[in-house]
Amino acid sequence: MEIARITRTLIDCDPNAINIIIQSKSARGATELMIYMHDRDYLFPQFTHILDKLQLNIVEAKIYSGSNTTTLVVIHLLNNDNEIITDQATLERISDTLKDRLSQSDENEMVHAAESRRMRVFDTPTEIEFEQLNDEFTEVSINTKDIPGLLARIGQAFKERKSVYTMPKSIRSEKKQKMCL
Repeated sequence: MEIARITRTLIDCDPNAINIIIQSKSARGATELMIYMHDRDYLFPQFTHILDKLQLNIVEAKIYSGSNTTTLVVIHLLNNDNEIITDQATLERISDTLKDRLSQSDENEMVHAAESRRMRVFDTPTEIEFEQLNDEFTEVSINTKDIPGLLARIGQAFKERKSVYTMPKSIRSEKKQKMCL
């Protein structure tokens, strides 16, 4: 049913354009954002950084690479107060900002958000695991506390070191975060 719903949503989209589709409420209890566009290097750190700058919290991200060099990103997000985004002007600002910034080839600046006092109080150890999937790919799993902007900073770190990686297939911000290298 999920595949049929997404297919109906994207059927008339131009794969050569930057398509942004936002639904304020989804079955997952969060605002659903779909980005469907031509794939390119470092797209993951770019869109996570843009959403971080908009002070949005990524609850879950699923990224699919198509056989025709397109990428579909399905993101469930909340506002800075961890609430569903329902204000139409805010939804339009998110869409317009993403279209504008993603139309640029890269975003060089990085925001380094300070960790909140509440986050510093909890001692949650970070666990990083590497699993060799095959001769070409290694999966990196990161299990850590939910830190605003973490996905953007991880993507930026790989970009700065010019690491080549494929898009993560699924990311949950409060659980394991995976990236194939």
